[in-house]
Amino acid sequence: MRAAIAIILGVSLGFSAVIPAYADTESDLLQAAMTRYAPAIVGIKMVLHTDTGSGAPSDVPVETQGVVVSKSGLILISALIFSNSESALAGMAGGESANSHDATPKDIKIVFPPDATEYDAFLAAKDSQLGVAFLQVQKLGDLKIAPVDFTGAAAPVIGEPVIMVSRLLKGYDYAPYFETARVSGHVTVPRDSWLLDNSIGTLGMPVISLTGGPVGILTTIRPGVSDQASQMAMAYSMFMRLMTGTSGGSKTFVAPGSAISASIVQAEKSAAALEASGGAATKPAPATKPAPAVKPAPGKIAPKGK
Repeated sequence: MRAAIAIILGVSLGFSAVIPAYADTESDLLQAAMTRYAPAIVGIKMVLHTDTGSGAPSDVPVETQGVVVSKSGLILISALIFSNSESALAGMAGGESANSHDATPKDIKIVFPPDATEYDAFLAAKDSQLGVAFLQVQKLGDLKIAPVDFTGAAAPVIGEPVIMVSRLLKGYDYAPYFETARVSGHVTVPRDSWLLDNSIGTLGMPVISLTGGPVGILTTIRPGVSDQASQMAMAYSMFMRLMTGTSGGSKTFVAPGSAISASIVQAEKSAAALEASGGAATKPAPATKPAPAVKPAPGKIAPKGK
C-alpha cells in the first residue's frame, strides 16, 4: 500500500515539476511577443463626420487602435469603424445599402505610447476586400517607430496557438495586453484566410505566432455565398461582435500576411500621391487595388512542447 502511495506521489511530483517549466517557457514567449509588438500598436482619436443628405450632419468622436505597418508612418486599422450599422451590415454581406453613408474621418490624432504627443494623420486608403483602412501620420520628425513587417509571413497550421497584441484606450493609459487563440480552420473562398477558435481582440490588430513571427491581421471577410439571407446572417453576427465585443456566433478571420503586404504597398502609393497633390486633408482617399489572393507556403512555426 505504501509502495503504491509512493508511486502515485512520485508521479504527481513529476507532473508538478514539468508544468511550471512549460508555463515558464510559454510565459517567456508571450512576454517577448508583447514586448516586441506593443510599440507598433498606437492609440487613435478622430471625429467621424456623417452627412446623410437629409437632416443635420453628425460628428462623433471615437477612439480605437491601429498598427504601424511602414517606417513612413502608415497605420492600419479596421475599415468597419467608418460604417454605420446599416451600411456595415450591407458591406459585410457583399452588397450596398440604399441608406449607406460611410463616415468621413477628420481631426485624426495618433498617439505612440508611452509618449502622449498627438500626431496629425489623414485617411490614405481603404481596402474593401480585406476590410482594412490606412491612416498616414504627418510630420513624424525625429520619432522612431517600429512597424510590423508582414512580408514573408509563414502560413500557420491547424491547431497552432497564436496571440493578438492590442492596447486599451486612453482612459487606461493605453496599457498593452495580449489574447490567445488557436488556428481552427482554413478557407479559400472568398479569400484565403484562417479561422480562430476564440473571438479575440480588436479588428485590425496583428495576429502573431508564439515564436514571434506575424501571421496576419484580425479582420472581417465578406462571405462568398450568393444567397442574401445567408449573407446577412453572417454579416449580422460579425457586426454584433464588433459592437458588443462578443462572438455573436461568428468566426474570427485572419487575413494572411501576404495579402496584407500587397495592400500596404498600394496604400503607401496612395498616401504619397495625396501628400504630393496637397489634397491629403480634403480629397477622399481612393480605394486600394484589391490585394491578390496569394496562398503562402505552409510551414509550422509554433514550437513543440508539452
